[in-house]
Amino acid sequence: MLRPICILLATCFSWAALAQAPGNLVRIRGNVESFDGKTLNVKARNNQSYAVKVPGNLLVIGVNTVRAARHKNGEVSDGQIERVGRQLREASAAQLRIVVTHQPVHVIRESDVTNLLINHERAIAAWAAAGADLVLGGHIHLPYVRPLNTEKRALASELWSVQAGTALSTRIRDGISNSFNVIHHDPVNDPGSCVVEHWDYNEANGRFDPGGKTTIPVQR
Repeated sequence: MLRPICILLATCFSWAALAQAPGNLVRIRGNVESFDGKTLNVKARNNQSYAVKVPGNLLVIGVNTVRAARHKNGEVSDGQIERVGRQLREASAAQLRIVVTHQPVHVIRESDVTNLLINHERAIAAWAAAGADLVLGGHIHLPYVRPLNTEKRALASELWSVQAGTALSTRIRDGISNSFNVIHHDPVNDPGSCVVEHWDYNEANGRFDPGGKTTIPVQR
């Protein structure tokens, strides 16, 4: 049975948001907090890719991009790229297909270029060809949503970068408030798109309030 799904994404999660979250939810946390529930940890202590499948609705593939020898600089290996590609090609047409890395595959500020995931261009091309819809990331505590299919890249299909801010950390950037993203997808009533909803912390009322929304086309 196909049902709407909701994905909660932040470098660190908000417990207040989780208390009101719907049951049909996948929670993707950062590398600080831990909680009970169906959780995808992008810093798993192995060098493999792994998947969370919600039957008929969703495929989420997490990739460990942390390398002890590189300190904070992340890397995705050729082997990981290929494994993720195989998992993506096994997805059904109804599934929203998401890859999760810790470091970003796309940045919007020159100062963040050094934080780009090593080998990201090869990963972007391969995962787009395999049918991925979104690449989720964190690390730099700066939220944004951007298309990855540019004239220069000429990807085989549309692919989007969705970056999370930080919900709990005090290391916020340039006065940007704590935040998280909620990704909605309804494979029955609106299979051709998903919506990224941004929530910002409001100092005045001590709550997270809904902000902007980005509608992303889902190609099949």
